[in-house]
Amino acid sequence: MEITLDISVLTALYPYVVLLDKDSKISWASPLMIKALTFDPKGREVSAILKLPDSCGSVKELAAYCNQIIPLRILTDNCCLPLRAVCLCSDSAEIRGIAGLPDIAYIERIEDFNLTIDDFSPDDPLIDILLLRSELETSKKDLHEAVNKLRQKQSELQTAEFYRLQLSEKLKELKEQRAAMLNMLEDIEASRAELRDINAGLEDRIRDEINRRLEKEQLLIQQSRLAAMGEMIGAIAHQWRQPLNAVGLIIQDFKDAYEYGELDKKYLEKNT
Repeated sequence: MEITLDISVLTALYPYVVLLDKDSKISWASPLMIKALTFDPKGREVSAILKLPDSCGSVKELAAYCNQIIPLRILTDNCCLPLRAVCLCSDSAEIRGIAGLPDIAYIERIEDFNLTIDDFSPDDPLIDILLLRSELETSKKDLHEAVNKLRQKQSELQTAEFYRLQLSEKLKELKEQRAAMLNMLEDIEASRAELRDINAGLEDRIRDEINRRLEKEQLLIQQSRLAAMGEMIGAIAHQWRQPLNAVGLIIQDFKDAYEYGELDKKYLEKNT
């Protein structure tokens, strides 16, 4: 019984097809095969356009692979397009044709043959791969632009933080000068009060002096504590920012690692 083939169905599943006549010469080639070769191979030997397995000296010896997927290559002037091919055999194991589709492992080589998505059938699984590859390239470009913008923003924030620290130091210096002037005014006022009360009695004056000194010491102690607390909080905040920045960089790198296939157990253990 002869094999009956629907060419439209066959080329939908395997876009690169050649049919053979009784002399094992090419009688018909699919449009995509012609486009890849840049010429119509009708009437030629199969070995003129396809690299057969080393174990096959002729097309007839492909009968041993009738029930297998075999690796073949389309021979062109530019390069070789790898295929995953099947032999179209009759009931008597005669080779009536060869049909193939590009090997997914060599999807990058499709560009060498000036092929586009329009050259494939709507149900061809390679369309999803080509679309995904295009989306990944676009996403990579967008991610690169976003990283550049983020780095620029970080640089601007660092500059703003530098000026903020300078202003903070200047403000602190002004506050210290103001406090010193207030202390001087207080001392002057105290001296005037001392002159007014010099004849009020030595014991009262000593008692007042002691109380005033104690109050000043308590105030200085309180101010010292507040200043120390402020420095401590500033140091803690600085120490927090460093690991948070490191964690932020690791989190940003997870997406790149996932897209480039580097997100494995070793990578997770290292970053965790």
